[in-house]
Amino acid sequence: MHTHRKIGWVLLGLAMAIVLVATSCASDKKEKIAFADCPIVVQKAFDNSASGLQFSEVKKETKKDGRVTYSAKAGKPDGKKVEIKVSADGALIKFEIEDKD
Repeated sequence: MHTHRKIGWVLLGLAMAIVLVATSCASDKKEKIAFADCPIVVQKAFDNSASGLQFSEVKKETKKDGRVTYSAKAGKPDGKKVEIKVSADGALIKFEIEDKD
């Protein structure tokens, strides 16, 4: 009977350790960077997707698996916002026009 309790406590301890490690490793790294600091292929993807708009600041996100994406918003002359997200190789992931409301 005591052996089963010990095994139970050991398994509980291991489960808690796994949750702690998974939680600490699960966070993505997000940082704000200047448009000029993006790779050229990413800059071209933004420019091709929203010709004429200026992106002063870009959010760079590094996923826990190493994938990197870049996203930015810019205002259009009509007051609407454009949000664009691209991968590190310049592939368009998201293009969205938000209403002014």
